Amino acid sequence: MLHFTKSGIPPRPAPQVAQRSILECLVTFLTTAIESGYPTACWRACRCTHALLHVSQLSFEGEGTSNILVPRFCGVATHRFQQLTSVNVPLAKPLILLITMCFIILPEPVVKILSVEEDGSSNVTEDGASQGLLTWAEALAGLAESASDPGLSLESEMKLAGKLPHPDVQI
Repeated sequence: MLHFTKSGIPPRPAPQVAQRSILECLVTFLTTAIESGYPTACWRACRCTHALLHVSQLSFEGEGTSNILVPRFCGVATHRFQQLTSVNVPLAKPLILLITMCFIILPEPVVKILSVEEDGSSNVTEDGASQGLLTWAEALAGLAESASDPGLSLESEMKLAGKLPHPDVQI
């Protein structure tokens, strides 16, 4: 009885929080950055996603990890790519390359994702080709044909990297 009267009140149990892996948290962070309205955040998230996909290919459990990562990254990149007004805007480049990387790793899920409209309906043309797949392929071909210099292309990317252009140079 003495212990009962002198002991403190035990704390209330904390609410149950679902356990999430570090990888799942990282993927959620990257997909949120790609979906964000900030082009620089999307650009950098696409770069990190490339690295994560490359690492997943080199790991012992790469195939299982790729089966999880590719549909998530491809889905969010395709959605953001469809929101762009033109495939010639600078933000299209990292999205096209991310979709391409996903296609190289697992082509079947990427073709399925590119074949579905935002409303869930199929966007297959009368000749059996997917409009989303054709748009992506044309954008990739345009990117391959362009004579753009590799490296930082956006002024905001240059500022973040600390490589400001000379004031007389137009970007």
